Amino acid sequence: MGIRIVVADDHQIIRQGLRMLFDSEADMELVGEAENGEQAVQLAGELDPDIVVMDIGMPVMDGFAATRQLQAEHPEIKVVALSMHDDRAFLEGMKAAGAEGYVLKDAAFEDLTAAIRQILDGGTFFPNGESQN
Repeated sequence: MGIRIVVADDHQIIRQGLRMLFDSEADMELVGEAENGEQAVQLAGELDPDIVVMDIGMPVMDGFAATRQLQAEHPEIKVVALSMHDDRAFLEGMKAAGAEGYVLKDAAFEDLTAAIRQILDGGTFFPNGESQN
């Protein structure tokens, strides 16, 4: 069985692009897409993914609140933030909410897949050498 992923991003083109990219990975399966944080938490509860790729800036419920709620309700589900914000405050906010990783949207797709694999192997994935294997 492959790595089960839910993507939460309010931009449809990002979700569609990630679906195409994850489809090219033999060990990864995109099982659900959410356009806001509330949907992400709901889908995660229904679909039982291994990891949620979570945008920060979304309507209804932002990525900070969604990550906190997801970690409270389903602590076994991992979260990696996927953000356009290259700002320490956003990174620290997602860490505090319970995210195990943080990848910038301008990074290569390989960085995101590496983050997912590292997190699911029990590590973390943060910029500037803060990751742990």
